[in-house]
Amino acid sequence: MPNSPQIIQPLDVQIARAVTAVQGGEAGAVTLALVGTLANATLTARLREFREQFPGVDLRLRTALSDEVTSLVLRGEAALGLRYGPTENPGLTCVTATTNGW
Repeated sequence: MPNSPQIIQPLDVQIARAVTAVQGGEAGAVTLALVGTLANATLTARLREFREQFPGVDLRLRTALSDEVTSLVLRGEAALGLRYGPTENPGLTCVTATTNGW
């Protein structure tokens, strides 16, 4: 679906290390780049759950347009991106977050 929300992430060792650190309960910063219109009550609730589960992680949000979200992830300025529609960049994994809205 071209306009469904997508989650993108780079396929590199830094992300694997960040996930391992979060799973291990370590402290650190994780930046999520997202299109501002996707920041609704459902996402807010999920982010609140994440903060409760991982209080040592400094979760940072950065808003941008869909193409800019992709660029932020590619440049390493965000660990994950939430955007509209898929991206065809071979350096990223893109999965559909939902097809029926948040």
